[in-house]
Amino acid sequence: MVQQIDTPTRILILIGLAFIGIDTLRHSEERSGIRALLAGTLAVALLSARLHQAFTPSFYETRTERFTGTVIGDVQTSGASTTFGLQLDDGPKVLVDAGGAAPEVAARIRVRGRLEPFDEQRNPGEPSERAIQQERGYAARIAAGRILARLPPGKWSFATAIAGLHRSAGATLRTQLPEPSASILAGELWGERAALPPELKAEFQETGTVHVLVTAGLHLGVVTLLMFSLLAALRVPRTATCVLVSLTVWAYAVFSGFHLPAMRAAIMVSFALAARAYGAKALSLNALCAAAIIIALLRPESVVSASFALSFSCVGAIFATHDVIERGLARYGESPKRLREAVSLTIATQIGTWPLIAATFLAFMPYAVLANVAVVPVVGLTMLLGFAQLLSAPIAPLAQAIANLNSWLLAWMVDVVHLIASLPGARIIMTPAPFWAIAGYDAAILLAFWCLRRAQPTAACALLIFAVALVLNPPRPIEHRLIISVLDVGQADGIVIQTPSGRTILVDAGGRLERGPHPDGESAAEHIGERIVVPFLIRRGVHHVDAIFLS
Repeated sequence: MVQQIDTPTRILILIGLAFIGIDTLRHSEERSGIRALLAGTLAVALLSARLHQAFTPSFYETRTERFTGTVIGDVQTSGASTTFGLQLDDGPKVLVDAGGAAPEVAARIRVRGRLEPFDEQRNPGEPSERAIQQERGYAARIAAGRILARLPPGKWSFATAIAGLHRSAGATLRTQLPEPSASILAGELWGERAALPPELKAEFQETGTVHVLVTAGLHLGVVTLLMFSLLAALRVPRTATCVLVSLTVWAYAVFSGFHLPAMRAAIMVSFALAARAYGAKALSLNALCAAAIIIALLRPESVVSASFALSFSCVGAIFATHDVIERGLARYGESPKRLREAVSLTIATQIGTWPLIAATFLAFMPYAVLANVAVVPVVGLTMLLGFAQLLSAPIAPLAQAIANLNSWLLAWMVDVVHLIASLPGARIIMTPAPFWAIAGYDAAILLAFWCLRRAQPTAACALLIFAVALVLNPPRPIEHRLIISVLDVGQADGIVIQTPSGRTILVDAGGRLERGPHPDGESAAEHIGERIVVPFLIRRGVHHVDAIFLS
């Protein structure tokens, strides 16, 4: 079994890398040592992640018993069932599927259910639920749970303290803001979006704006700007300002759950602040490389995750393309610099992430740039007003006035997302491009912007067209064999037959046909088809089924 790095070792590694980073920032940007260190570290982390996937057994065997713990969030109700995160008294976090009313966040409860590991990859191309939940911090699930009792608070723990802060802040927001505005603001401030209506959550996803509900660089950047403005008004010295802002950013990252995007952003902000304290260039590729090195060493299993790829592709694209895009916008008329920066940053992030988003969500969102240009600039204002609402909560009239102003901005976001999601072709189903096609896209984009910097627009346009075509329609081998895939659909059959002539036949699609407790009245079979069978067909490049046989 591959062992995880223990906490003291992680701390020592972090301290050592901090000194290396500070030394790097004090010297020329042209130093290439950190690039070599990055390549070596990522290679070792990739190997470590693969070993974890191949050889790490589950720590939990299926068993039914009683468990006690504290509800830490992710509370979501669907019909008569409820899902929530539970910090067990003996340490690990688990995800509970239980019947009955949803428990309150930070409440200590006793629950009876079946403790079991999350499923690994069940069908070809399907993501591993175990890897996804482990990245969220959950070690196992409790299925068929039943809440037996509410208990007095237990011993203090860091996770339960954060859950208590989230509960208090959420209650304050919902006292003065209607839904879904309160849930959207909670998503912006600490990433809690489980209470959002499924339809609205889908619209955020379909417009490419779901990232505003996940604490990452955008949100930590807002906190950094707020703290800088406050300390500048107080005339705090530069070095002290950088230290205080860095501490605030890390505290906020921890408060929001300390997920991978927040960790990456906090590391980059810390390097930028250290550079500013030394009088060096604040934002550089060294900071991005340092963030990748630290995360690869501390959390090697995350290197193969979609979150890691999306997070670093986003920032890498900003470094590679932002300046060229902003100069191009300046040529087409006078506009405020802040507006040009916002638009160019939005375009740059979409250039870097849309192939990965399409591969992850099996869809291409053509209006994502438009939606982000309309929504992202508002996020900073809503966060500022959200912080002000929480701080002014003891003065109810003032807090309500701030909430009323914020409700207009949040309503604007909802209206924009709803309008763009309703446009024709807002979500185009797409078979994921293979890894080599996305790598070729990245290389072509970098080369295209290199050509633009050297005033070679024709070559740049050709490379851009090639890059987009490579992802949207990569060359695929023609299969001349009969392929029969028997899917794991939980109950009954789900068989996909692909003939040498290119026909596709589906035999059953699994699941029970009885109407279940779902609020929309759909059967379990319909949910199995939507979540397992259809994604499998899309990943295999099947967008049309020639025949369906139901037994």
